[in-house]
Amino acid sequence: MVQPFLDRDLRGKPKLRVAFDSAQESSRHKSGVALRFPRINRIRWDKPAAEAATLAGMQVFLEAT
Repeated sequence: MVQPFLDRDLRGKPKLRVAFDSAQESSRHKSGVALRFPRINRIRWDKPAAEAATLAGMQVFLEAT
């Protein structure tokens, strides 16, 4: 399963789709999320910054799993 996750100010920058095996909450990382085996899946030149995934969206994803 490929899940996008970005948490940066992306205006005027390329957007990246990050694929990962699994995600879990983490007290070690500043974002509070650890990704297992993350990798750049695709550069999204066509996607505007407003449509990028957010950390809040990732928290919803974690609660659902």
